[in-house]
Amino acid sequence: MTVALLTLVSLIAAQPVAEEEVEPVPIVDGVPSETELVAKIASGPARSRSFRATWQERASRHRPARIAWRLSVKANTEIIVERFDLGAAQRVRERYAREPAGEERPLSEAPAWSRWLMGDERATLVGGLALDGARRALDVVDGRVLWVLGSAAGDGARPQIRIDRASGHLQRIVERRPSQSGQSLLDVSLTRGDVNGPAPWLPSRLRVRVGDRYADLQLVSSAIEPPTASDAP
Repeated sequence: MTVALLTLVSLIAAQPVAEEEVEPVPIVDGVPSETELVAKIASGPARSRSFRATWQERASRHRPARIAWRLSVKANTEIIVERFDLGAAQRVRERYAREPAGEERPLSEAPAWSRWLMGDERATLVGGLALDGARRALDVVDGRVLWVLGSAAGDGARPQIRIDRASGHLQRIVERRPSQSGQSLLDVSLTRGDVNGPAPWLPSRLRVRVGDRYADLQLVSSAIEPPTASDAP
């Protein structure tokens, strides 16, 4: 019995030890350089747009809608952002103009997501976000591959922009905005609308974070004005 046991132990010891499985190397070839990514973003044709759109939180049986946002744009001339607190019947209105007067602020200071939808010049818009170009990544959302500039894929606490690699559609933008406490992050994710509709660039859904407040807003109304000669830059 002792001899048989020793023989079995010897056979087990003689078996080759299986090598530990190596973790796959991340694919980095698909992440363009900062220069390439900005060039791809800027390669989209500039389109001057005039429109009005309202997004509102969806009400449920147990909770009424609390928040709504309205964006009114006159191409290259004016942006008005209105945020409604429906429960308190309050409205915050911000107005930006190419030639500001009174309480208006310069058009260049409007939230980046609103300027993107207006058709602002892409390279200038991205440059104004002061992104960390050394931070680049790939992300996947709803089966779509995204280029990320300004942060890691799982980091939502830094200024960044996320672009659909195939279509160039803006999927998410995070920027620092002035607030009563100094600065806070404005985080807006945009779900693309009906590609066969009259305004496929207009998001059907906004997921927004302002500081520590979150909201999921659905497009409830929109009006698109046809371009005019005065819409030209």
